[in-house]
Amino acid sequence: MSLVGFSRSGGSLGKPTSLPPSSKQVAAAIGAPGRSSLLIQEFRKRLQLPTSGASKSASSPDAPTTGTPPVLRSTGQWMSVAALAGCAALAVWIMFSAWAVLSTGHAISSQRLVVPSLKHYPVLANTRLFSSQALDQDVLRLLSPEEDSLVRVFQNIAAFENARSEEVLRSTPALVQSVVDGSPAARAGVMAGDRVTRVNVRPADFVWDLYKGITETPQQSVELTLQRGTESLRVLMELDEDAAFDMTNHGLMFGVPDHIRYLGRTDVSRLAKQVRSTYVNAQASEWRRAYVDGLLLISQELVANLSSLAAVPTDSKGYVRSEDLLGWYHTRLLDATEAHRTTLARLQAHQSETLFQLGLALWAAALAALVAIALAIKARWALS
Repeated sequence: MSLVGFSRSGGSLGKPTSLPPSSKQVAAAIGAPGRSSLLIQEFRKRLQLPTSGASKSASSPDAPTTGTPPVLRSTGQWMSVAALAGCAALAVWIMFSAWAVLSTGHAISSQRLVVPSLKHYPVLANTRLFSSQALDQDVLRLLSPEEDSLVRVFQNIAAFENARSEEVLRSTPALVQSVVDGSPAARAGVMAGDRVTRVNVRPADFVWDLYKGITETPQQSVELTLQRGTESLRVLMELDEDAAFDMTNHGLMFGVPDHIRYLGRTDVSRLAKQVRSTYVNAQASEWRRAYVDGLLLISQELVANLSSLAAVPTDSKGYVRSEDLLGWYHTRLLDATEAHRTTLARLQAHQSETLFQLGLALWAAALAALVAIALAIKARWALS
């Protein structure tokens, strides 16, 4: 509706002049049919308010579907997608790191030191051996903590060596071939050609009897009865204080083949002390028990396979010499220990790395959660 006035100058009609509408005119204009709806829609559009369902078509590109401003709505959608992608990536990272930590821990706990056994001895590579694993475990189970396992090791080795040598030693007369200079036998006056007939009060016509009489019990003096030509003599062999006769210090030499070995009770004690001080104590404390247990298993295997090993000719490659076997075991176990230590160090380093990655993933997840909370609070504040 147009409101037009006329000037009254000169009593004639002048140019039309627009006058301010009165309140009644404004009300009449707003209340006019058709225009009221258009004005309200324009007002809502400028204020970014939702229109009524009947005033706008849903397919119109200008019609907002919610009350959220377009800029805020598009930013929120992008942030939602980014948050979901980040959460998925963090979840995969955490799962992978946890799996790496668990698998490395299992690998470390399953590591075992591979102790050499008789089947690994190169000399016996082509020899069929009887497995005494069940017997070995029973022996280990029966050993009390106070018992010296090394003594059991050399008791088994003595049983093995003496069983192989008994036939030869029982048939070799106790005829002295030579005497070591400065030895107890030399100081007692024993001479080459003398024949031993008694050790202390026990008959000793053969080398087996003499060895057993000297080394059966720890003793510092041994009385020998000698037959020198037609004369019978008694001599006393003596050692220094805190010493006992064994196979290394009496000084009597007989016509026994070089491969023959005999170990008495005093030899068992001596060898156990020597191996403990020289080899076992040189190992790290965590490997000492494994070192002795491995020796015990090998000694048990020697006894279990005595019948087959005793039949091997002395000049054969498969003939087992105890001193060579012990040297091989020591070298092989040192190599196995070093390999085991290297493997453990590598796995532990990998475990530390995976633990760090897991901690970093958890830290990132916590940070992402804080950022998500902050953004949610900010969006809530922006919409309020």
